[in-house]
Amino acid sequence: MDDFILFLCLQSIYAVRYQVTNRAAATAGGTRLTNEIGIPYTMQTLDDAITFIWQLFQQTTAVDRKNVVAVSMFIENDNTTSQIAYTSNNDFHFSADFIAKYSGNAKMEMTGVIYHELTHV
Repeated sequence: MDDFILFLCLQSIYAVRYQVTNRAAATAGGTRLTNEIGIPYTMQTLDDAITFIWQLFQQTTAVDRKNVVAVSMFIENDNTTSQIAYTSNNDFHFSADFIAKYSGNAKMEMTGVIYHELTHV
């Protein structure tokens, strides 16, 4: 029982906090994010991606990893760039316009982009 409690304490020490903000909620892309993908799914995917990246790059302990306390993801309309997504420090920006215009499975596409972008964090 004590080992289990210690594990939970250690897990919380090394956990990354996630925040997803839909700054384009009133747009077609923001609405599609809300209706087809969802914030809870997006946050779970962020966590799954970080775990996958740590395993892939054999970063099995906190000493092996970059010290990232939080990752913020913003869904936004940014007409100044043609990028689907970009990462700056621990902030990840995703184009609402891309989500709106994407003709395939938006959830699957966003999942792939999240995994890719988090390799930059």
